[in-house]
Amino acid sequence: MARGAAGMFGALVVLTMAAAAPDYPGKYVIKNAANGRRLGNSGLGFFATAYGPITEEHMWRIHAEGNNSFSLSNVASGSRILAQTGFDGAQGFFTVADGPVYQDQKWHLMMQSDGAFVIANAKSGRKIWAADEGRSGSFGASALASEGQSWWLIRQDIDESRWLRAELAAERQSTAMLVAKVEERDAKLENFQQRTEAGCPLGAAPWRPPDLGHLGAWDWSSADRTLSLYLLTGLLLLGLLNIHLNLQLQKERGAGRREEVASDAVSPTPAFCDAGPGLGHDFGYHILDTDVNGTAFRFIKIQCPGVEHEDVSVDLLFNGCQVRLSRRAACGVAAAAWAKRFEFPHEEGIFEFREDQMCLEHGFLHLAFRTHPFQSRRVRFPRHFTLTATDTDDWWDYPGKRQAPPCAPAAPELGKPGKICPDGKASGEVASSTLLQRAQDPLAAMIAGGEKVLRG
Repeated sequence: MARGAAGMFGALVVLTMAAAAPDYPGKYVIKNAANGRRLGNSGLGFFATAYGPITEEHMWRIHAEGNNSFSLSNVASGSRILAQTGFDGAQGFFTVADGPVYQDQKWHLMMQSDGAFVIANAKSGRKIWAADEGRSGSFGASALASEGQSWWLIRQDIDESRWLRAELAAERQSTAMLVAKVEERDAKLENFQQRTEAGCPLGAAPWRPPDLGHLGAWDWSSADRTLSLYLLTGLLLLGLLNIHLNLQLQKERGAGRREEVASDAVSPTPAFCDAGPGLGHDFGYHILDTDVNGTAFRFIKIQCPGVEHEDVSVDLLFNGCQVRLSRRAACGVAAAAWAKRFEFPHEEGIFEFREDQMCLEHGFLHLAFRTHPFQSRRVRFPRHFTLTATDTDDWWDYPGKRQAPPCAPAAPELGKPGKICPDGKASGEVASSTLLQRAQDPLAAMIAGGEKVLRG
C-alpha cells in the first residue's frame, strides 16, 4: 500500500513538473541583452552577430526534452547546439544536425528578473555568453559566471503588443466617457447657479438636479467643492492610467516580446550588408559582414542547386570578383547560366579574396573576402648620398674678374732660376712653353726636382 502511494506521488510530481514546464511554440531569435548579438548557424558554422537582417539562419526552435530541459535547433539547417563537458569558451561548443538528442544537447532556460534568460547546459552546466563583437574569443560557453550571459527570446511569428494596444484603446475610451460626464455635470451646475442668481425664494427647498447621484445628499453650499473633487479624481485616474499603460509598454519592450524588424538590427557602427534578391530561389545571393576569430570578413553566399565544381568560374577584380555559374540539364532541372559582378567601395577598405575558404556544398557557393582597412600615410626617400651634392656651393663660384695670385716659384731649367705665373708666362728670363708645362704638371715638377738632385 505504501509503495503504491509512493508510486502515485512520484507520478503526480512528474505530471506536475511536465505541466509546469513552459511551452515555446514558433520560431525564436536568441538575442544577447548586453550587445544585441544574435545566435546563428549556416554553412559557415555556428556564430553570433549583430549585423545584417534577420533570416532563418538566425531563428531557432525550442523543443521540450523533459525534466524542464529543451533542445535548440536552427530553423534553416536543423542543427542543434551542444556544449561538451571538460571544455571552456569556444572549445567543445558547436552544432550537430544528425543523431539522437544526447544530454549535452539539452539546455535549461532560467528566467531572470528583467525577463531575459540564462541558457545553461543540462549536463556540463556551461552557460552561453557573448561579449562585444570584434574582440578575440568573444563567443562561447563557460561554467563560470561571465559577462553577456543574458539572452532575450524573441518570437518572430506573432506580435503580442496588439493586446496592450487594444487595452490602451479601451481605457482611453473609458477615460473620454468619464471626462464627458464630468463636463455635463459642470454645465448643469453652471445652469443651477445662474437660476439661483436670477432669484430663488429663501423658504423654498433647494433645487437638486435629478441625475446628480450622490451630490443630492450634500448641501449646495459645498456643491462646488464636491464637483471639483470629482473632477480632480477623474483627472488623477486619467494620469494613473496613462502611467500604467506606459509602464506596461516599456516592460513589453524590455521583455523582448515585440516583433523585431530588420531596421532594428542595424548596428550603430555602419556595416556593409547587401541582401540582394535574397535566398530561397535559384541564384539568389546574400552578402554579410562578420567577425571570425577576431578577423573581419565579408562573405557572399549564392544559392545554386545543381551546379558542380567544374561549372564555377570566379575572376578576381580589385575589391571584388566576377562570378559565372553554369548548370547542366538534369532530370527535373533545366539548364541555366548566371553571371554577377561583385564590387565593393574602396572607401570601406581593401578586400582580399580568400581562395582557401571558397567552397560549394549543399547547393550553396560560399566566397570569402578578408577586410583590410586602408590607412593613409606619407612615403619619402631615405637620405641619399651623391657626389654632385656640393656642386653648387661657393667653393666653385668665382667672380667675373679674378685677381691673379702671386707667382709661384717655377722649377729651374738648365740652372736658370725664375718664377712662373698662372697665366703661363715666365717671370725674368724663363718664358718657354716647356717650362710652363712643367710648372703646371706635378709629374713634371717631380722630374725637375730629380734632375736637380742628380746635378747637385
